[in-house]
Amino acid sequence: MKTATLIAELSAGVTGEAGPDFKDGNLPPSYEKAMDPYAKRGDKAGAKVCKNLSGMVKAVLFPENFSRWNEIFSSSKEIQAESVMVIGFEFDGESNLPEINALAHFEVQVNDTFSEEVLREVEERAGESLGEAVNFYWEFSDNPYKDWDGSLINNSGIEVSVSD
Repeated sequence: MKTATLIAELSAGVTGEAGPDFKDGNLPPSYEKAMDPYAKRGDKAGAKVCKNLSGMVKAVLFPENFSRWNEIFSSSKEIQAESVMVIGFEFDGESNLPEINALAHFEVQVNDTFSEEVLREVEERAGESLGEAVNFYWEFSDNPYKDWDGSLINNSGIEVSVSD
């Protein structure tokens, strides 16, 4: 076994229907504070807001959600991202939370023969992408809804690559 760094890129993730989506305007104070530069300076504050939001977005990899996980990973145990970085955001008008683009870095135990090429071959044989085993989600320490599910289930795709 060896350790590899996988990078998962989320494109235009948006919240799903699993929770109230804060439509009543009862947003977590931490989120409102993170968005404050945007309220004051608009798009000019984009980099600052992305940095602020990065601490509120998490990612997890569920190897067993990929049918051929055992050809890549040494275990089917879920893996939390080491870090998540929001690299873009946009409001779609349907949610109080923005659509985001984000990168997640995972340190994973893989089989000795693992490489980017092996990953692509396994994905082709499986007829699916390893990105389907990654879940990005909002996590607010001061969330007023205890049963709210912040999973970013509606998205334009999650692509996984191997970091050199």
